[in-house]
Amino acid sequence: MITIEKLKIYEYYDGSIGKFEHAKNIHLKKMSGHEFGIINNIVQDIKLMRKGMTSKSFEEQIIQRIDALCENDDIKAYLLKLSM
Repeated sequence: MITIEKLKIYEYYDGSIGKFEHAKNIHLKKMSGHEFGIINNIVQDIKLMRKGMTSKSFEEQIIQRIDALCENDDIKAYLLKLSM
């Protein structure tokens, strides 16, 4: 599940999995590298959608994935902000 706290951690590391995985701090206890990667993939997919580089069926899959991983609209809004 994606949370605001995890999105803030993702933002702190500017979406860099390398920086995140080399960190030696509390963030590693709050979010796994796998979760970081999931957020990164969704952010990249949203960017592709915004550029019109995806099919309608892929867009539907992205939206379904976001709905499944985000429990409320605040989290979805933060995720969209990160994909700007």
